[in-house]
Amino acid sequence: MEVELIGSGKLEALASARRLAFPPSATEIERLIADHGQEAGSWAVQQVHCRRRAQDKFSRADEMLFDADTVEMATNEKLAAYHASRFPQDQPIIDLTVGAGADLIALAGRGPVEGFELDPVRANLARWNVKVYGREATVHAEDGLSAGAGPYVFADPARRKNGQRFAKLEDFSPSPHEIVERFSNAKLGVMKLSPMLSDDELSSLGPRLEFVSFGGECREALVLWGEEVQPGRFAIHVETGSSAEAAPTISTETPEEFLFDCDPALVRAHAVGQIGLPVLGDSKGYLTSTERITSEWLRPYRVLAHHSADLKRTQAWLRANEAMIHEVKIRGVKLDGDALRKKLKPGGSRRVSLAVYSVGKSIRYVLLEAISAKQSPAAVPFPPTGPHP
Repeated sequence: MEVELIGSGKLEALASARRLAFPPSATEIERLIADHGQEAGSWAVQQVHCRRRAQDKFSRADEMLFDADTVEMATNEKLAAYHASRFPQDQPIIDLTVGAGADLIALAGRGPVEGFELDPVRANLARWNVKVYGREATVHAEDGLSAGAGPYVFADPARRKNGQRFAKLEDFSPSPHEIVERFSNAKLGVMKLSPMLSDDELSSLGPRLEFVSFGGECREALVLWGEEVQPGRFAIHVETGSSAEAAPTISTETPEEFLFDCDPALVRAHAVGQIGLPVLGDSKGYLTSTERITSEWLRPYRVLAHHSADLKRTQAWLRANEAMIHEVKIRGVKLDGDALRKKLKPGGSRRVSLAVYSVGKSIRYVLLEAISAKQSPAAVPFPPTGPHP
């Protein structure tokens, strides 16, 4: 079966390429091509390179197969596991946009799955990769929109072209609106899209939006539709399984003893209000408190000083405290953080952060010191969120 999917010549070239140093030298590549032919040799070198790039996404990357685009677009296996968890166990699922099979693998671990991939070469990559994980799935080299009706549907429309991320819904393929219309009778549909899309665009597709945090970043927006969906807007923290629902906020203009930088997914989901602390000015994502709290959604800082946006005053503080700005954090203000940091000359080796926010037309600076988990004072546990509904 492996030979039928890929071809014996390519697999033999790949076996040889795996023994080479990485990156292989020009001489090694020439020798590989001489031994196995131009097509097989070049393909094998590409696979070794793709596997290296996929190390952070897949625990079995060294056994998988990709092409240059699919390794870039492939979903991290932990995110794919979350996608699969949204579906009931042991129920048939249709994957409309298989690619190299990242989500297909996770869905196949949940129950029977049928996949569709328009590119026949990528369909073979997906078939291979599913087997690498010891799972079974049927993959059709066909357009996913031609799939028969099914109760459970997953889709990840292509959102990159020539290395560019799309920012408009109409640029995704297949069309998200066509997917929702074609499978409007699904019990549950889940579609992965870019969190850069507007609220109106995302809400036009389904009643439930989930903004997914992974590795401290808002990685994706999930749109859910169907009769089994509970409407709402949520932030999802994949590493802990916590969720936070959109909630109104309170605000204050001046920071207290501690400042907390919110997870981007929490901000994107408009769920900052669920933490229960006041938002600093118009920042949308800086919270403040008189005591330090712990939450998977927050990065804590101790407030050292704060004042209006005054470079001379900030520079004087840096000199007086023998400090240097190692990061500039900006929320709600259009400024070049790197340019601002370069204007502030180091006054010493103490590393501090500068947070910039606005209150109306007024821009404010806050000088901060990051707090590690080991630093005092002891943090107050603060669990305002829970498992996803």
